[in-house]
Amino acid sequence: MLSGDIIVFKWKSLATSEHNSHVCIVYSIDKKGNIKVAEQNSDGKPQSKTKVEINNFDPTGENIGIKIYKLRFYQPY
Repeated sequence: MLSGDIIVFKWKSLATSEHNSHVCIVYSIDKKGNIKVAEQNSDGKPQSKTKVEINNFDPTGENIGIKIYKLRFYQPY
C-alpha cells in the first residue's frame, strides 16, 4: 500500500441498520503501519465538496461505531 492508493469499502452502523459505501485515499503510512486517509463526509454530515479531512484509518471501523466489510484497495497507477 502506498500514498495515493484508493480504499473502497462498505460499512454498517453498529447503532442502526444503516448500510453505506465510502471511498478514501491513502494520505500517508508511518513506520508502524498506521494509515492516514483523505476523505469527505466522514462524520455522517454532507461536507462541502472542497473540504477534505485527514483522518486515521481503522480497517475495522469500530472506533467510529461502524463495521467495515468488503474492504478493497486499488492502486491507480
